[in-house]
Amino acid sequence: MSETARAWISQRLDAAWAPLDLLAVLLPPDHPPFPVIDNDTLQSLDALIGLNALYNRLGPLLDTPAADHASSRDEHRQRILKHFAATAAPPWAAADHHPPHNFRQHEAARHMTDNLFTLTPERWQRLISARQAYTDTVSPYYDETLQQVTQRACENGTIGKTDIGALLMWKRLRADTPWAAELTALADTDVRRVTAAAVTAVRDTSLSRSTSARAGRAALASLPGFRTGDALASAVLTAAAPDRMAIYDRRAHSALHTLGIPLSHTPGRYSRYMEAIDQLLAAAPALIRGWSARDMDTALYWLHHPTNTMARTKQRSTHLIDTGQD
Repeated sequence: MSETARAWISQRLDAAWAPLDLLAVLLPPDHPPFPVIDNDTLQSLDALIGLNALYNRLGPLLDTPAADHASSRDEHRQRILKHFAATAAPPWAAADHHPPHNFRQHEAARHMTDNLFTLTPERWQRLISARQAYTDTVSPYYDETLQQVTQRACENGTIGKTDIGALLMWKRLRADTPWAAELTALADTDVRRVTAAAVTAVRDTSLSRSTSARAGRAALASLPGFRTGDALASAVLTAAAPDRMAIYDRRAHSALHTLGIPLSHTPGRYSRYMEAIDQLLAAAPALIRGWSARDMDTALYWLHHPTNTMARTKQRSTHLIDTGQD
């Protein structure tokens, strides 16, 4: 397929098309080999849309816990999302398959190299300014809920349903969902048995920060609400190890891209997110080197906060008017 056609599809997705609706048409329920998204299907999607672009567009949906199936149409879309959320690597990753050019580029970006984190002085300053703006703007009491959950996790070595509910409120996530009812229906002892393994994993200082994040995130995956998405899971893991972990947020994710650091939505994202934060802290200038992972995530969050992005857009628009640029 020509680059012109792909560009047209991308424009339509930007303007009106919903990526999940498009996939539902391209992969109808009776389309073989559905429900298995195989090598041929992925290569076709890569040629049509580009896998990296597709995962980025599906990212907010992959972050959202599955809803009840109101119809067969909704069920079909959820099955598609489930397959993309569960696909750790396409079948052509095997040695006897030749990966498409775009996927090789995607994989090269995913395995981050040190030079990605050698930011320009201007970008480091943007992070410093964003962190200062966050501190100046957000109430000093905002993190009290997180801190209280941390204190109880320190005492118990586990996190129960009540504290997960508190973190849900702190993250301002929706609770009127089927997974919330499913989680509530579990015995608190069963929930704590799962979170105990996650707490142990993220506190294990013999492991790197990203390896601990991967193990902690995997430990939580059996709980309702933690099967896909990293927002709530990252809050639980950060409460368990506030000196090591950080909060994942879609704005922080976008900020990494703004800084030129790729982060795909493929499985294992939270581990790669923590690796990115770890690398940023290691490469940072003196003014940032003393930051915690949580300091970095708040800087990233505020860097892509609407008040910040709107200000940059207004500044750029003014610059274009002043200079006559098109």
